[in-house]
Amino acid sequence: FGGFMMKRIRRIFPPYMLAVLFFAVTRLLKQHISHSNLWHPSLQQWVQNLTLTQWVSLVFSPQTEASQNPVLFVASFWSLNYEEQFYLVMGLSLLMAYRFNVAIIKPVIGLLVAGIIWNLFVPGGWVTGFFLEYWVHFALGSLLYFVMCVYPGRKNQLAFIGAMLLLVIYCLMQIFPWRGADALVEKRAFIELGLLSVVTIVLLLIRSLDQQITSSRLWKPLAMVGTISYSLYLVHQFNLKLVGTITGIVVPTGFPEIMAIATGLLLHIMIGALFWRICERPFQSVNQKVVHDLV
Repeated sequence: FGGFMMKRIRRIFPPYMLAVLFFAVTRLLKQHISHSNLWHPSLQQWVQNLTLTQWVSLVFSPQTEASQNPVLFVASFWSLNYEEQFYLVMGLSLLMAYRFNVAIIKPVIGLLVAGIIWNLFVPGGWVTGFFLEYWVHFALGSLLYFVMCVYPGRKNQLAFIGAMLLLVIYCLMQIFPWRGADALVEKRAFIELGLLSVVTIVLLLIRSLDQQITSSRLWKPLAMVGTISYSLYLVHQFNLKLVGTITGIVVPTGFPEIMAIATGLLLHIMIGALFWRICERPFQSVNQKVVHDLV
């Protein structure tokens, strides 16, 4: 359990800490230049952001969206809170499997059922930051791994597809009848689960096309974006204004909007790639050495 959690911490926290530091420095510089004092986080906010425990504040003060948590330095970091809890739950499941010989798939399925029940009674508009709200999302990916790599028999895969189709039908029954724009919040959980169930089925069905996909010309750029995706996630939000300003200069008003969108995406990828090279890749090399030593 300790080794598993330590490897997760080594993988996630160093780039995250550097991203938080980068954000803090840019806020302080902005305040110095503009002679304002708009950003002055409390000690509690510093502690929660440095330990990824911002979700604790949501438990006592629920919001419509997890990203609306006032404790967050960067709104997009809301999802890392759930990821941290996911790894903790999976680490405890590993410990349970070792100590009591309980297959890890059992707690995954048990919590999947609990998560569906949670979403049924609290479908939207009240987010506490607790992992159970998003456990079903993580569980779908976990079960996809199990049915691909641990229990890859055809019967198991067909049963899995059947279960996913039932989940899609269940979500559609919860979504309709549609009641206007407010339903986006009220039915958010079921909209997300329905879409993710379809994506999960597609991923399983195209597994046989792995070789064709990875040998295509599109694979290398897609794989490159996948490689830097964590860094891109960490720095994209507080570079939106910078990217927008540069895009406005490079693509003046009057040019097709698609050119501005493509330029903005390219700039975000370039910034993410630079951050990955400086702030994430060095720690990946350390992680690989640690894993090698453990083996």
